[in-house]
Amino acid sequence: MQISVNHVPETGWVVQLDACAIPFRCQASAEQFARLLRQRLEAPHVLPEQRRSDRSAEQAA
Repeated sequence: MQISVNHVPETGWVVQLDACAIPFRCQASAEQFARLLRQRLEAPHVLPEQRRSDRSAEQAA
């Protein structure tokens, strides 16, 4: 996913997520949102199937 922060003269700032554009009034808010989104996307995620197999292994032990 491509994430960018762009200045748009008429509207302020826009965080662009591929084809989705999210407007912000100030650069600080746009940068903060983009930074948080990147952190969440890069964070490790456990898939539901992995949780089920982990529980099954714990119950079998």
